[in-house]
Amino acid sequence: YKIQNKKYSLLEIEHGVLRAAMTLPRIPIEKVDLLLRKSKIQKNDPRFALVITKPIPLVSFSLCRGVKWGGQIQLFFPTNFEQQLQKAAKQFILSHIKIEPNSLVIPKLVELHQRDVMLLHPEIEELSGKRMTLAALKALVSNELPTEFENFEKKTSAVRVAAFSWEMELQVESKSMQILSWQ
Repeated sequence: YKIQNKKYSLLEIEHGVLRAAMTLPRIPIEKVDLLLRKSKIQKNDPRFALVITKPIPLVSFSLCRGVKWGGQIQLFFPTNFEQQLQKAAKQFILSHIKIEPNSLVIPKLVELHQRDVMLLHPEIEELSGKRMTLAALKALVSNELPTEFENFEKKTSAVRVAAFSWEMELQVESKSMQILSWQ
């Protein structure tokens, strides 16, 4: 992608520009981890001028990646930007959490970016494993979780993290915008 006459890959836009001030998600696949580390834009790079140096913890839940585990296409405006990100994160979590008869399935993105959530909620840092992931999820959606969620906080063995689905899916939130056709 060309921005201000400089080339960026999608990974560079996500991790080198938008998430630059935050740690990379832990993905235990060596080649993916290497790609993520290479997506960071260095200070001596002319493209560094666009890098966001203040952490924006909820941005990962707001990005549309065109796959089932990604967020919806949304328009964000400078006014009330933080509230818009909070709304997008809640919307993402609530649409991707699944309560099954004997288990709770949570989105992989919450596990990958729980350290981002800790920037907003440092009290969860002392937790680990699924307890930290559940605390991050709860912090993101506050009191909007189904009542069954409380049962799983005590029984973390029944909590599982959804696998990534690379199946393509495009969701559009249309409030003041209509998309008539794709060409």
